[in-house]
Amino acid sequence: MRKLTICSARCVALHRPRSKRSLRYIIDILSALFLGFSYGFRPGRGTHDALDALWVGINSRKVNFILDADIQSFFDTVSHVG
Repeated sequence: MRKLTICSARCVALHRPRSKRSLRYIIDILSALFLGFSYGFRPGRGTHDALDALWVGINSRKVNFILDADIQSFFDTVSHVG
């Protein structure tokens, strides 16, 4: 079994830039897979951006309905048995 170690300040300083570069690379790859109207948990996109996009969409075309769904506890009810 691998021992758990705690990095020193020097260790953190050496690994943090590498981790940030890796994260940026992964985000760039995954961002291409998301749809343009996807705002959840994406860097540089937040609630206000989603509301602005909704406002523009409502004002620029005819809207018949708006669906608001709250899935906060949805995954608590899904069977996790394979």
